[in-house]
Amino acid sequence: MRILLVVHGFPPEASGGAEIYAQAVARELASVPGDEVVVLAREARPERPEFSLRDETCGSFRLIRVNHTYREGRSFRDSYRDTRLSAVLAGLLDAIEPDVAHLHHLTNLSTDLVELLASRRVPIVFTLHDYWLLCQRGQLLDLELARCAGPSPNGCARCLGLAARGGSLLPAARRLLQRAEERLPTALAGPLSRTAQHTVRALGDLPFGTARGADEIESRLAHVRALLERVALFLAPSRTLRDRFLSFGVPEQRIALHAYGHAHAPFGVRRRVASERLRIGFIGSLMASKAPHLLLEAFAGLPPGRATLRLCGQISAYHGDDGYRRVLEPLLAIPDVHFEGPVDHAEVPHLLGKLDVVVVPSVWIENAPLGISEVFLAGVPVVCSDLGGMAEMVEHDESGLRFRPGDAMDLRRQLLRLLEEPGLLDRLRSGIPPVRAIDDDVRTLRAHFARLVCERAAASTLEPAARIAAVVVHHETPDRTLRCARSLLASGLPVDG
Repeated sequence: MRILLVVHGFPPEASGGAEIYAQAVARELASVPGDEVVVLAREARPERPEFSLRDETCGSFRLIRVNHTYREGRSFRDSYRDTRLSAVLAGLLDAIEPDVAHLHHLTNLSTDLVELLASRRVPIVFTLHDYWLLCQRGQLLDLELARCAGPSPNGCARCLGLAARGGSLLPAARRLLQRAEERLPTALAGPLSRTAQHTVRALGDLPFGTARGADEIESRLAHVRALLERVALFLAPSRTLRDRFLSFGVPEQRIALHAYGHAHAPFGVRRRVASERLRIGFIGSLMASKAPHLLLEAFAGLPPGRATLRLCGQISAYHGDDGYRRVLEPLLAIPDVHFEGPVDHAEVPHLLGKLDVVVVPSVWIENAPLGISEVFLAGVPVVCSDLGGMAEMVEHDESGLRFRPGDAMDLRRQLLRLLEEPGLLDRLRSGIPPVRAIDDDVRTLRAHFARLVCERAAASTLEPAARIAAVVVHHETPDRTLRCARSLLASGLPVDG
């Protein structure tokens, strides 16, 4: 089989969970002789022409990167289905001629890719990693970081705001305000920040933020519902995500639970370094939806000298807003807090060997964080928000502890238990569940691919044969007309009349 994998970024430039998982799947698929694996991923390089392709060999598979920086974006529609990018992808599909496609994410690419594949009769498997198909912000969090019940034209329009007009006006305005704040005395910076926040919120109430924005969202949702019909099989790593897409209208027979697989070898040798203090860790992007500030606030109230906190990751803007950095920076000065910045994914097993517990305090309804599975592979318990796929993975008082989402005080209570309850940490370690291996995961994927390819071939044989019309133009030459008729009969084709 020639298998096409599609993802919105690829390591090392992009190292989110979906990107790392897609890389692991590609490697495992390509390890079997006879199959050809091609990965299509987006990159954002300002120095390269927009929509240009870069083709390279990556180990045993082929990696094609398409450049998309949005510098030529003309509208909100272009943010999810740019016709210029779609034309490039159409030509690429004609050159690759895949037998099956495994989609991981289409953000920063083009949703038209689904129709392009379907029109070429390529079966599509789509692993769902978040809510981007339903929510243009991807995580079902509104501008106030409140959890959203689901997509609706008017509700989503408030989050859309200036984006409904196209271009990047709102992010640019935010950046200008932030630069102004940095140059102003503290006495003026605070009021300006509050004014900016009120302005941004008010933008959602303007006519283009509601009426026009609602039209834009309605068009996007109608388009998404249409493309869902073209996908042969959806794979949901959590019940949380499956149920959300079922409620959106995906038929139950076309969506299956499918747990992520992981490479076990890097975690095979566990050299745990002993410590007299409780070593708490956070690994991942330090962004508003991941809520590391909750962990910092909780940690600040622990008994001095009893614990340490290591934060590993990059402080990241949230949808172009870098204001969260100013929330975090004062908290990073708390005693016994060590901010280590980004960590290469290959170093994660070594890092986990120096931690006693990892905290996942996200305020968005996470799917099935790959980070939790990796922490479990290292034999480390998890403390997480009692929310979504996190709560599915972490059994309270068995493999970890759960706390009320967004509640730093309740998180502190759970961390205090680890300090004060004898034997609790060891008991949680012993309750860690097994983690699926990547080879088992890919065996299941390959079975899905093979079945869909066979079904496509079977459907092709059942289609009625093309009818051929024979027009004899030898007027008043009966001998030639008879010769043509005999030739047609000799062909063995069915002849009517």
